[in-house]
Amino acid sequence: MSVFTQFIKSLYSPKDIARFRFQGIGKTILFVFILSLVSLLPVGISMSTDLSTGVNSLDAALKDSSLPSFIIEDGTLNTTSEEPFVSDQGHFVVIVDGTGTIKRTDVVNYQNAVAFLESEVVLSSHYQNESIPYTTFEGLTLSDEDISTFIETMKSTLPIIVPILLIIMYIFTSAIKFIEVSVLGLVGLLLRNIMRLNLRYRHTWILAAYCMTIPTVFFTIMDTLHVHVPYAGTLNWFVATFILYLTYKEIPKRTS
Repeated sequence: MSVFTQFIKSLYSPKDIARFRFQGIGKTILFVFILSLVSLLPVGISMSTDLSTGVNSLDAALKDSSLPSFIIEDGTLNTTSEEPFVSDQGHFVVIVDGTGTIKRTDVVNYQNAVAFLESEVVLSSHYQNESIPYTTFEGLTLSDEDISTFIETMKSTLPIIVPILLIIMYIFTSAIKFIEVSVLGLVGLLLRNIMRLNLRYRHTWILAAYCMTIPTVFFTIMDTLHVHVPYAGTLNWFVATFILYLTYKEIPKRTS
C-alpha cells in the first residue's frame, strides 16, 4: 500500500491504521515527512506570497513621487511632511508618519502593511502586527533612499531567498512533527498498558504517526482559511490521542 493510500485511510479508518503497525519504520518516517509538508503548505504559500507582494509594493511606494523624504536617526523618524503619507498598493499598504498621528494600534486595521512611524517600524500581516523600535538600529542612519536601495537588492534576490526560507521552515516543521509523534508514541505506551495490548514502542510510534493525520489536515485547512482555533494545542493532542485510542481498540488484547 502506498503512503498516499495510507494517508487517505488514516483520515477515516482506525482499523486500517491498526494494521500499519507491522510495516517498516522507514515507510513511517517518510509518512511523517509528508505530514510535515502538508502542514507547511498554507504557511509556506502565504509567506511566499506576502513577502513577494510586500517587497514589490514597498518598492513601488518608495518610488512614488508623492512620497515625502524621511530619515531614521537617533531612534526617531524625521520627515519633510507634516501629514501622514499612506500609499495603498491594493493588497499592501505603506505608511510614513513622523508626526505621531498614526499609532501602532492603527496599523492592525490594515490586513497587510508596513508603517514607518515616529519611533518604530510596524509590520502587519493578516491583521497581526509586529514592531521594531528604531533604537534597535542605534548608531545607524537610514534614509528613504537607503531603504529603497535595500528593497531593490532584496527584490532581485527573492528567487533565492524564498526557497531558502521554505527549506528552513520545512526542516523546523519536520522536527516539530517528529517530536509530536514521539511524544504521542509515549502516550501510546501508557494506553497499551491500560488496554493490555502486546505492543512495543516501535509499534506505538508507527501508530502515533498515522493518528496525527486528522489533526494535521484539520489545522492545515484552518491555516489556509486564516481561521484562529482556540486552544489549538490542547485540541491537537486530544484528537490525536482519541484516534490512537480508537486504533488500539482494533488490536487484539494480550491473552495473558
